[in-house]
Amino acid sequence: MTASAERRRQLADLIEAGKSQLTELRAALPAHSARPHQIIEVEELEEQVELMQNELRDLEAETED
Repeated sequence: MTASAERRRQLADLIEAGKSQLTELRAALPAHSARPHQIIEVEELEEQVELMQNELRDLEAETED
């Protein structure tokens, strides 16, 4: 397996884990009185997942060329 293919697989696994963690964090948020640190944690994880998705998309685009 090439380094690029390994990185794509790794990113896909990390993205899936991040999405799962986001689901759990969102479910744990209180409906009316979420604490700032809880919201920040969700937002930071959303950003991390988005960055990994962008990197994966870029790697897949390079492979198609």
